[in-house]
Amino acid sequence: MLVIITINIIIVIIFIISIIIIIIVIINIIIIIIVIINIIITIIVIINIIITITIIIIVIVIIIIIIIIIIVINVVIVVFIAATMISIIVIVVVLFLICP
Repeated sequence: MLVIITINIIIVIIFIISIIIIIIVIINIIIIIIVIINIIITIIVIINIIITITIIIIVIVIIIIIIIIIIVINVVIVVFIAATMISIIVIVVVLFLICP
C-alpha cells in the first residue's frame, strides 16, 4: 500500500512539474513572439525614417534647383534689358553725332 501511495505521489509531482514546464515554455514562446514583433516594428520605424530623410533631401534639392533656375532667368532678363538700354543709348548717341 505504501508503495502505491509513493508511486501516486511521484506521479502527481511529475505531473505538476510537467505542467509548470509547459507553462514556462508557453511564456517563453509568447516572449519570443513579442520580441519578434518589436524587431519588426523597429525595422518599419527605421525604414520610415530613411524614407522621410530621403524625401526631405529630394525636396531641398528641388527647391535649390528651382532657386538657381529663377536666378539664372533673372540674370538673363537683366542682361537683356541692360544690352537693350546700351544699344538704345548707342543709337541715340550715334544719331546725335550724325545729325547735329
